[in-house]
This record gives sequence, C-alpha cells and structure tokens, in this order.
Amino acid sequence: DQPIARDARLLLAEAALKAGKTEIVIDAWRAHIGERPAESNDYALRLAALLLDRAGAKTDDASLSDQREALGLARRVAAENVARTTILDRARKVEKRALEALPRVEQKRLARPTAEEELLRVKALVEAKLEADAEKSADALIASLGKAERWNATGCEASFWRAKAISLKRESARAAEAFDAVVEHCKADDDLLARSLYLAGKHAAADGKKMQAAQRYGELEKLLPK
Repeated sequence: DQPIARDARLLLAEAALKAGKTEIVIDAWRAHIGERPAESNDYALRLAALLLDRAGAKTDDASLSDQREALGLARRVAAENVARTTILDRARKVEKRALEALPRVEQKRLARPTAEEELLRVKALVEAKLEADAEKSADALIASLGKAERWNATGCEASFWRAKAISLKRESARAAEAFDAVVEHCKADDDLLARSLYLAGKHAAADGKKMQAAQRYGELEKLLPK
C-alpha cells in the first residue's frame, strides 16, 4: 500500500501546484523526500525552487527560513551527486539562487557548506570511486574541524571514509593505518567501530601483517553480539 499512497500523494501535489496551493505542495514534497525514494533529488530541487518562490513574496522570518531550507536541500543534492553532472549542475544553480536571495549577513555565514554536507560529498566521492578527490576532500574537512572536534562524530565518519578512499588506491599499509586511527579514537559508535576493525584487519592482512590482522579480528569478535 505504501507505493500506492506515495503515488497518490504526488498526484495530489501536482494538482495542488497547478491550482496554486503552494502550502499543500510543500508539505507533500517534504514528506516524500523524507522517505528517500529514488527520485528524491528531483523533488528536493523542485521543493527548493518553490520555497524560494514563496520566500520572495514575504519579508518576515518565514522568508529567511524558506531560503535556508532551500539552500540546505540544494547542497545536499549537490553533495550526494558529485559524479552525476546533470543533477549536480541543477543543484548548483539552485544553491546559487538560494545564496543570492539571503540577506548579506546570512550569505557570509552560510557561504560554505556545513561539515555534515561536506561529509556527504566525501562519501559520494568514495562510492563513485573517485578516490583521489575523496581523500583530498576528507583531509580538507578534517582540517576544518579543528583540534577540539577532530574526533567527534563527523570527524570519525570523515576519517572512516578517508580510509575507504585510501583502500581504493590499493595502498594496504596506509589503509590499515587509517582504519587503525578510527579504531583508536572512535569508540562511541559500535557500527563504525565494527566496520573499522574488520577493514583494519583486512588491510593489515593484505600488507602481510598477520598478527596485527588477527588482533583486529579478535577485537571485532569481542565487540559483536553473541
């Protein structure tokens, strides 16, 4: 029933759009994007454009909220689609429009993507097997965090995907070392820790360090539920 309900919601939204009932459309597209369907990129950019249209007709704080939301939507689509030129170009155009619509103070404050948005980009680069760009972007993100936040949740995720990028280069020694750093500093997230232990062991073994690999696999066995 869920796909049928989703299709019905989208049909109603399209009808509402033609009738000029913007609020209904925005609510429907927000709900649709929240379910992360395959076509969410298109709807995210359409929603961002509609929010900017609505913001242009207002002069209060709601206008600023719409502009910020539109910017976030566009940047997320851009970050997640670094290897898809057509959708990336669309996202960047909407991002530019959103930035230009913001008051100057907000333009300056939001001039660059957030750390979380940059993390999405690093992950997408790895998944697109653009390992050199992924490692470079991860290094830049990690450097931007500063010492105090180096190993927070975002820093740990960035370090994991940096290690993944290195592993795509078939540099086993460097990959094992990078995953070891995640293991050492990122104990709060059991899932991330488990993945890092496994990959640290895998690349240590590939580098001929059997004892180190066995140690990591042993730690992984202790971590996993019985």
